[in-house]
Amino acid sequence: MRNRNKTKAQLMNELAEARQRIAELEASDAERKRAEEALRDFLDNASDLIQSVAPDGHFLYVNRRWRETLGYAEEEIAGLSLFDIIHPESLAHCHEVFQRVIAGENVDRVEAKFVTKDGRTIVVEGSANCRLEGGKPVATRGLFRDITDRKRAEEALRESEERLKTLVENAPEAIFLVDAGGKFLDGNRKAEELIGCSRGEFIGRNFAEVVVLDKKYVAKARARLKASSQGQTTGPGEYELVRKDGSRAVVEVNAIPVEREGKVEIIGIVRDITDRKQMEAAVKSERDKLQSLMSGLAYAQLGIDMVGMDYKILFQNETLTERFGDLTGKLCYEQYMNRPEPCDVCPMIRALRSGKVETAEITGSDGKLYEIISAPLPSPDGTFDKAVEVIMDITERKRAEEALRESEEKLRRMFEST
Repeated sequence: MRNRNKTKAQLMNELAEARQRIAELEASDAERKRAEEALRDFLDNASDLIQSVAPDGHFLYVNRRWRETLGYAEEEIAGLSLFDIIHPESLAHCHEVFQRVIAGENVDRVEAKFVTKDGRTIVVEGSANCRLEGGKPVATRGLFRDITDRKRAEEALRESEERLKTLVENAPEAIFLVDAGGKFLDGNRKAEELIGCSRGEFIGRNFAEVVVLDKKYVAKARARLKASSQGQTTGPGEYELVRKDGSRAVVEVNAIPVEREGKVEIIGIVRDITDRKQMEAAVKSERDKLQSLMSGLAYAQLGIDMVGMDYKILFQNETLTERFGDLTGKLCYEQYMNRPEPCDVCPMIRALRSGKVETAEITGSDGKLYEIISAPLPSPDGTFDKAVEVIMDITERKRAEEALRESEEKLRRMFEST
């Protein structure tokens, strides 16, 4: 009835308003659809894995990167549960986090292992929260990033650092790390043994407070430290230090500067050469004794040489050098005997074969008669590859023996004729 009382003009206005309202609603719906498409495009082209999960664990939405990473087609998502793609190792942890999220907690950081459709394991890191309506959970929202490559790199780095730590800790040399001022920053087990105190006792202290050097080495040590702090590699240098228990050690030090966080730190590699120095001193003492013996034998006109199994002369004393010249490295039978091939009665070869002292009388290239006594020298593996020879000129002795024999023969004939 009311419409009957309206004028035609009023009806036309209401119709126009209705059409305008319909147009506005259609425009709004189109805008909404464009906004939804834009949002979906944004989510599908995001570099992160985005998911929405219902309170019962079933997926409501996953973006394209999620599907590509996990290997699922879009139509497969509806049949998946969140706990279908979680690795067994992360299952308990993820279930606990999921309960916290649907209870309304915002979880800013969570790390878990997912299993792809083809069975590969990936590691993800991200955050999750939940949309609530009337205090009840409606859908969770999760934003994750695939950190598998990063975790592998971190694990490889950790393993490398562990290997390096094991290598340094078990190195046969003492290894120290000091700053440019000489303060200890670290050290290995051998470092503790060398200076006689634990790392806890020397880390943080200056080396001059911990390591007691013999006075004659202090200036040298400070100069080397200064050079290293300026970026110069130094060493090897020898020092004598006094341990905490008062014992002394001779060490050889190499210092290598490295830059870390804009500061110079110095790696000191220290080798305890006490035993080596004692051995060198013992060898020198024995060598001096041998030299004195050689000189005495030379005074007695006895020749001494060392010959290898290849017949090359390795050493000769003054007597032989004065008589034959320096023949080191030359063949004994060519130089001593003037022969093109080894002597048939060579005592050196017989000594090397028998392992015993052998002797022979041989006429030299100078026409004199020599008695040669060869003693085999064992090599580290127990075999014999060289011999020491004592060479005596017995020419005059043989002449005297021959003269005595002839004199005795004359006397014998005289007695027999009387």
